[in-house]
This record gives sequence, C-alpha cells and structure tokens, in this order.
Amino acid sequence: IYVPNAFTPDGSGLNEVFLPVMDGFDEDDYALYIFNRWGEIVFESHNRSVGWDGTYSQLDERVQDGVFIWKIIVGLKDSGDTKIFVGHVSLLK
Repeated sequence: IYVPNAFTPDGSGLNEVFLPVMDGFDEDDYALYIFNRWGEIVFESHNRSVGWDGTYSQLDERVQDGVFIWKIIVGLKDSGDTKIFVGHVSLLK
C-alpha cells in the first residue's frame, strides 16, 4: 500500500486527486473515508479507482487547506482477513 501525504486540487492538472495505490487486496471489499478535524466524514468511497478531489461530498463544496485524516478498510485477496490503515493527508491549494 502506498498512500500520498499531500495533494493539490488547484486546477493545475497535477496531483489533483488523493488516491491510495494498493496491491494484493480484494477490490470488492474496500472503503476509504476522509475526516476533517472535527471527525466529520467529508468523503467516502467504496471504489478503489475513485479518489478524493478535495470537495466536501455532501455539500459539493471545496474544503479549506489543511490536514485531513484518512481511514482505509480493505479485505485481503487470499484470505477473509480485513486490514485497517489510518493516516493523514495535507490538502494544499
């Protein structure tokens, strides 16, 4: 698993989406959550090819620059085990 620690959704065409890179995991058993500093979910995806573009998904508005917490829950491809990964990402414009 590789998870970037920063991205820049500023319209430049470079590094616009926060999207972890993973191998060896079940594509049908995947969840990505992004939380703000108050613990609110600002983005949720259950598709490994859909990343976060820096918008608050419920309001369809851009969030402010800052540090956000991510949580990935994913099943292992060769077993029934589930792994949980947690970290942070900086959003810079």
